Amino acid sequence: VAYHDSLTGLPNRAMFREYLNRVIAHSKRNNELFALLFLDIDDFKRVNDSLGHQAGDMLLQEVTERLSKCLRGTDYIAQVNGSDEPDELLARLGGDEFIVLLPDIVDAHSPGVLANRLLKALATPISIHGNEFFVGASIGITLYPMDGNEADELIKHADIAMYHAKEQGKNDYQYFLDSMNELAHERMSIENKLRKALENGELSLYYQPQVDAVTNEIVGLEALLRWHHPEDGVIPPDVFIPVAEQAGLILPLGE
Repeated sequence: VAYHDSLTGLPNRAMFREYLNRVIAHSKRNNELFALLFLDIDDFKRVNDSLGHQAGDMLLQEVTERLSKCLRGTDYIAQVNGSDEPDELLARLGGDEFIVLLPDIVDAHSPGVLANRLLKALATPISIHGNEFFVGASIGITLYPMDGNEADELIKHADIAMYHAKEQGKNDYQYFLDSMNELAHERMSIENKLRKALENGELSLYYQPQVDAVTNEIVGLEALLRWHHPEDGVIPPDVFIPVAEQAGLILPLGE
């Protein structure tokens, strides 16, 4: 019970981390490559909001079944506790987040092939309470040892790559790049500064007049938000507005 998700029957976060640490040790001994695929269902909140959490649970169960059919391993407990040779493992980390461990890969292209297979498996609409849902997913991929040597680092980088896939239009996969990590740190820095900016009154409104082209009369004003940071100077809206939307700061910003 402690190692499995009650809704889907899949290994949970605790079991996955234990298995991942074993695979890291195995891969290090045998000089092998492996990959993590971090999968997040696109727009899952829409299902919960429109049909309720019971419908959301049914969707997660159907997604689990489809993803499981794409993998070789079927008896997860036997694979973890038995053979020394690791096998593919699908786990649910929580919510609408799943993760796949793909051990002993031949090259860096193999995870991309599996990611495509997973996306195709989800492409057929899912029927819930007479409603059809087209489910997409965003997948981030990390490779051992190129993208990290420890469990936390590999999972974090796969998560970052997954969010990059969402930003690129969703229903796709992205391999982790060091530049993504830099971008994630930069975004986090802007978010922290923005929270302080709201408290410190660093944001101000600029009013741009709207002029009637025939009469040259001012007929309205457009309110534009500007951020003057005490150290970084003027931070453009196209930099901080997307961060505000992702961080849940857009409403206090609007106020």
